[in-house]
Amino acid sequence: MTGIMPARRKFLAAGAALAAMVGAPAFAQAARGTTPFTYRAPQAALDVLKQRLARTRWPERETVSEWSQGVPLAKMRALVDHWRTGYNLRRCEAALARIPQFRTTLDGLGIHFIHVRFMEIVAPLTDPTAHGGRPEDAFHFVAPSLP
Repeated sequence: MTGIMPARRKFLAAGAALAAMVGAPAFAQAARGTTPFTYRAPQAALDVLKQRLARTRWPERETVSEWSQGVPLAKMRALVDHWRTGYNLRRCEAALARIPQFRTTLDGLGIHFIHVRFMEIVAPLTDPTAHGGRPEDAFHFVAPSLP
């Protein structure tokens, strides 16, 4: 589904970041007041979602051929079909489960977060040619420090 898939560069960057987090040698330990967190969607909820997507009531075809009136019907139908028949949430859940996740409360607000040491990935992302990549795969890496 080339119309829905992210650009190759974004896909590679996301994959590299995920691989770096999964393969990182040191993960942060849970601090006081934090609890480990994992999420698994109930199968019943996924079944209902697929049923609802299958029952989508579609509007008539738009009167313009570009995006001025919103997402073109064909693109939206393709996206919904992908979510209904092609998207694998369990695969995504498994990838996320490999990353230590936590919950804590700050000022009475429940916060979900991951905390992974990732310095080893900075060089491959900013200078991919030194690590077997191509120059066009490089991008700027900005990580603001906490105030």
